[in-house]
Amino acid sequence: MKKPLNQTNNNINLFKKIPPMKENKPKEKICKICGGKSIFFDVVDFNKYCGQEERYISDISGIEIPYYRCDSCEFIFTDIFDKWKPNEFRKYIYNDEYILVDPEYLEIRPKYTSENMVKLIPEKRDIRILDYGAGSGGFSHEMRGKGFENIQNYDPFSSPKLPAGRFDLVCFFEVIEHVCDPLGAIKSVFDKKTYRNKGGVLITQTVQPENILDIRGNWWYLGPRNGHISLFSEKTFSVICDILSIKFVKIRYGYYFFYREDLNLPDWLIF
Repeated sequence: MKKPLNQTNNNINLFKKIPPMKENKPKEKICKICGGKSIFFDVVDFNKYCGQEERYISDISGIEIPYYRCDSCEFIFTDIFDKWKPNEFRKYIYNDEYILVDPEYLEIRPKYTSENMVKLIPEKRDIRILDYGAGSGGFSHEMRGKGFENIQNYDPFSSPKLPAGRFDLVCFFEVIEHVCDPLGAIKSVFDKKTYRNKGGVLITQTVQPENILDIRGNWWYLGPRNGHISLFSEKTFSVICDILSIKFVKIRYGYYFFYREDLNLPDWLIF
């Protein structure tokens, strides 16, 4: 009977498969935002999540997720999930275990986000709002409780049909980092067929820190298990605005407001 290999021998066999370094330079990618050269940035295990104090709450999966960073617009992304179908995201990311890697998702974040919104638009409870990437709908529920009745949801998983008509305000709250094509998502809500001229897009987004090139994949917000596959800097936002002929301004609570460059900022938004 053949004896099983011990763990040391198994590891040696794995190392024998490593190709020569001179033939293993990571491939460059084309930036999804500006089309620029994007070089290999770092690689993390799929189970890395957005923990402030720790990076893993479970064993590593053994699935490597490579990220790339654009030399021109600083956009960080992975293309591993680009061809995934919604059911694959539901099965492997947005499943019953998701609450473990994002415990604020269901109640805490919708509550404090709605409280911030009331301070930003206190006198415009009649405006039509679209919560883009609404998830479980917690934010809309909180807003209706505060008198904002004219709010609707869109989410590719939970509310996949985009509501008809135009909106005064579109909210991307902790959303575009989950999108494989963030430029396309932002562009879609500036479509004149669906977007009211006096409105804008409000985005909450954690942007890259100044020392991103030092910490790289150890940045707490880079977490594939959370579905964070697109990561931005303010320079990335500027390039997006140049491409789409829009503007953005940073306002209170770390929010960013995007609006068409041929329009003024709405007078109902308190900065």
